[in-house]
Amino acid sequence: MNVVGARHQVRNALLRPAARIGRRRETSDSDTVLILQPDHLGDILLSQPAVNRIREQFPHHRLVGVVGPWSEAIARIVWPVDEVVTIDFPGFDRASSQKNPFVPYQQLRTAASTLERLDACTSFVLRPDAWWAAWLASLVTGGPIMTSDDPRVAPFGTHHARVNVCGHATAQAISIASALVNSDHGDRVGPGLAPLTVPQYPDAENAARTLLKRSEVGAKYVVLHPGAGAEVKQWPANRWRHVAQELATNELPVLVTGTVSESELAQRIAAKTANVTSIAGQTPLPILIEILRGAQLVLGPDSGPLHLAVACDTPTVHLFGPSDPGRYGPWGPPHRHQVVRGDWSCSRCGDLSPARASGCGCMVAIQTHTVVCAAKELLRADAYH
Repeated sequence: MNVVGARHQVRNALLRPAARIGRRRETSDSDTVLILQPDHLGDILLSQPAVNRIREQFPHHRLVGVVGPWSEAIARIVWPVDEVVTIDFPGFDRASSQKNPFVPYQQLRTAASTLERLDACTSFVLRPDAWWAAWLASLVTGGPIMTSDDPRVAPFGTHHARVNVCGHATAQAISIASALVNSDHGDRVGPGLAPLTVPQYPDAENAARTLLKRSEVGAKYVVLHPGAGAEVKQWPANRWRHVAQELATNELPVLVTGTVSESELAQRIAAKTANVTSIAGQTPLPILIEILRGAQLVLGPDSGPLHLAVACDTPTVHLFGPSDPGRYGPWGPPHRHQVVRGDWSCSRCGDLSPARASGCGCMVAIQTHTVVCAAKELLRADAYH
């Protein structure tokens, strides 16, 4: 066992006794409900149906979303909450290289000080294995705390959802959201009953139309979003370029999207290719949403923007390698969303750590013609309907 594995083993053994230390005992008579989700854009979107369910349970309470700074914007857009508070959840900041194993415990008191002012009566921890978030909830909540039954998390909760560890992330979150009322497990709920949605913003629609006009793109276009939060999930740029060349026509140009930091990648894909244009770095989140909503099709690796496209009811092609489509695949009608995988797996499947660079075997194993065929099939089906 390596050093990190040994640390985790010791930590997990100490979580149960730690849950009895510092827990807030008094009952709160406030109407504030905390919803903790430390993850990033895609996971916040996939948690939306669970937050909707919590809102149904607490129609007159004050719901406060507790997320990382990296997710504040999307939580404000897609969660039906009254306030969003940001906490620097340790281990989730992709820009951080913190190696000190004691920092997460030191951060607990600072985070608790931030949330204590809210005087929460109830808390939901929507990520099944988020032990730090559950510990934090136990320090600041004067009433029920809903978690999964994961042994790392359960000691901090008062109500536990039996979560299917192989189930979809959305179904898992719905199970936790339902733990207080003991309703059906989330794995009995599909996207038809609990769809992802994202509201429209007229100002963003106008800005998106202006950007399309400036890029000399008409009403019909395809979006290619090659970036992903974890580099190991990315597909080679030269293959994306080939896909773009195969799909781009005068009537259906291809737009390559991405963040400012992904601009160079997007430009490599779009460079010197007819009817392919990079708009990376030019799409703040509301504008990106409207660009995705207006597309005929969106392609990319497993990433938040692909889930955004699903929420916009735009057909999608998702490339999956080290992440599990059973847990993180498109939460939408199967006939409108295709998952493409290569015939390759290894012992590191599921490892999305920053130490893993792009070019892993499971992504390289995805063939260009397979992606092009999936895209053309969805384009034909969408045109037919």
